[in-house]
Amino acid sequence: MAGKPVLSFCDEKLCAVGVAVVVEGADFAAWNAKLEELKAALVALHGAPTVESSNLANTCKNDTLVTCLNDGSATAEVTWKWKQGHRVSLTMSRKTSREGPSAIRFVSIVNG
Repeated sequence: MAGKPVLSFCDEKLCAVGVAVVVEGADFAAWNAKLEELKAALVALHGAPTVESSNLANTCKNDTLVTCLNDGSATAEVTWKWKQGHRVSLTMSRKTSREGPSAIRFVSIVNG
């Protein structure tokens, strides 16, 4: 997966791995195609997601998608959870801390 990797440590141990993918342009079709491509790969690996949600108004399903992501009016998330506490999520949104671009983020968290 091409993107910017992010590692998180808990109690001096690696507990989460993430990758942020920024799609070229602001077009909904391109962003949605990348999200669906990544989701399909995770479904092939892990099966159906545990939770899936989206907030994508029709007014954002055009060349204004990045504007909608940036202002928080558009998001999509797909999550897989296991009893052992492991969680994998794929999120299309602005960065929670608002530092950095809107992106499609893959995060794998161990026991979180």
